Amino acid sequence: MVRSLLKLGSLLVVCIIGYNYFFGDSAEKENARKIVGQGKEVLGSVRDLVRSEREKYDKGKYDQAIDKVGNVFDKIRSTAHDNRDILDELEQLEGKRKKLKADLKDIEALANEEPGAAAAPEFTERGGKVTAMPKPKIGQPKATETNKEATNAKKKLVQDQLQDLLEKTDKLIDKVAN
Repeated sequence: MVRSLLKLGSLLVVCIIGYNYFFGDSAEKENARKIVGQGKEVLGSVRDLVRSEREKYDKGKYDQAIDKVGNVFDKIRSTAHDNRDILDELEQLEGKRKKLKADLKDIEALANEEPGAAAAPEFTERGGKVTAMPKPKIGQPKATETNKEATNAKKKLVQDQLQDLLEKTDKLIDKVAN
């Protein structure tokens, strides 16, 4: 219900701005133009932020973060060598860290995979090349679209899991410090 109210409110705001932009008096038109200009700037900034995060991801930002978490785990292990509760929690977090590292490798492999690399077995190869590719059925996404969607979904999942791992690691550090 709240979501539909927010949608309705935002639609109302857009309609008012649009009306003022085209049919308002000179002051209303000027105000609407300012709002539209600022909206374009905000959208441009968001687009630039998304691009920079994608570039950071491609350059291995998350690989470095996972490696740094491993270094923190080593320090915690050396500090809390006799506290069994902390060591058990640390082992659980270490397992999650290793899974995230493997997931990152899977994402890289999925991103580098060529579309159609997994051709249907009924298609023959000649000279090492697939002679025919199956056509997607109506409504079925192309192989490249499926690959991109899968990669993006997996990236989002890994980012969320990494954030969770960092929060739990921070709590563990607080336990060790106290």
